[in-house]
Amino acid sequence: MVKQQFDPLVGRVFSVFSYYAVPSVVGMVAVSSAFIVDGFFIGNYVGSRALAAVNLTLPVNSMLIGIALMLSIGGSVRCGKYLGQGNIRFASINFSYTLAAIVLFSLIITVLGTIFIKPLTMMLGADQSLAEPVNQYLSIILLFTLFQLGGLCLSFFLRVDGYPVLASIALIGGSILNIILDWFFVVQLTMGLQGAALATGISHTMGLFFVLFSFVLTKSRFRIVRDKCGWTEVIKNAANGFSEFANELSVGVVILLFNWVIMQKLGENGLAAFTIINYSIFFALMVCYAISESTQPIISKNYGALNGKRIYSFLKTASCTVIIIGISMSIIMFFFSEKLVETFLEKGDEKVADLAVMYARYVWPVFLFSGLNIVFSSYLTAMQKPIPSAVIALSRSLIMPILLLLVLPVFFGDIGIFMAIPLAEVVALVIAVFLVKRNSPNKLVSDG
Repeated sequence: MVKQQFDPLVGRVFSVFSYYAVPSVVGMVAVSSAFIVDGFFIGNYVGSRALAAVNLTLPVNSMLIGIALMLSIGGSVRCGKYLGQGNIRFASINFSYTLAAIVLFSLIITVLGTIFIKPLTMMLGADQSLAEPVNQYLSIILLFTLFQLGGLCLSFFLRVDGYPVLASIALIGGSILNIILDWFFVVQLTMGLQGAALATGISHTMGLFFVLFSFVLTKSRFRIVRDKCGWTEVIKNAANGFSEFANELSVGVVILLFNWVIMQKLGENGLAAFTIINYSIFFALMVCYAISESTQPIISKNYGALNGKRIYSFLKTASCTVIIIGISMSIIMFFFSEKLVETFLEKGDEKVADLAVMYARYVWPVFLFSGLNIVFSSYLTAMQKPIPSAVIALSRSLIMPILLLLVLPVFFGDIGIFMAIPLAEVVALVIAVFLVKRNSPNKLVSDG
């Protein structure tokens, strides 16, 4: 069990926040670093075309992760409230059927994705030069869907059960293994994109088995149980976690649209440049997601215990943290973009490098606003307010990016493509502040 000093209901706010947030951030940094190192090996040992191919597969990954987050976060938040109320049985029912839903979904996706791999590749926007590498990478990644989504799901429930450190160790271990296998398969065995995909899949598998072992080791409060209301719980989880699904799916849709537009206007070089800068954006967003997701079990437990004042304190602490991270990342992106770009490219790719640096010059403000949007949306999910949470998620990751992607190039040319994402975050933040004020902790606690 969690020591009293780290108990979300009675521990000091900063101590509890650090206990949950630090391992979560370290874990996400490890995952992000593995993803970035993946890009380093692919860009330097396979080529910029392979980087572009990996970028084309991201919408599929966003859709899969979106479904998993919808069920896992929605379920773990509801479990947190049950635990705060002392209702262990309903927490176990929720856990059991959420896991069953993840397993069923993963198996269906693996079968359908494998059967329809070629139509899927073309739908992602791959031209003749990119179709084969996209097919090679995606066909292997899909085989490991169960391990990826299963490990992700269990890690959220391990956190809400009071063991955030173990959940993060699983992420860190998988990420370290991914880096080692990338070097072995891509560099030593020269297996190209297939090697990178295999390294990723094996690392997901190891992560899943570690989380399963952790549940046994910690003697978890959750049990596998059957109950007639189990699938009803899954539906409620999906409704509560819909904003997480909307956010991830929207990211996939926006990336898909950006890929199409960039391929039309800037070609393969432009797509490779877009991919390089997206590694930095991905890193910053993952850190912000780690902070926001680590506060969800804390907030949901305090919501179950009707502690409005503590909820506000945790929300304030998380917001200040992501602001500091955003400022730091903006400085790095603005002043050191050339060094970042050089890391991912072989010498001689000057066209790609120039486009990537130009993109960085316009996209850096995204770091100043995205963290707060993520934290506010996550807070509303933890308070079981899925509609306002989804409004923020859809505004920042779908509606505004698409609208601005259509409008800005008309007035600013190709530069307008790169301005769309940061401006979308600004508009979304205005909406988010309004919605959080309307759904303040004290108001929701008094209403509930």
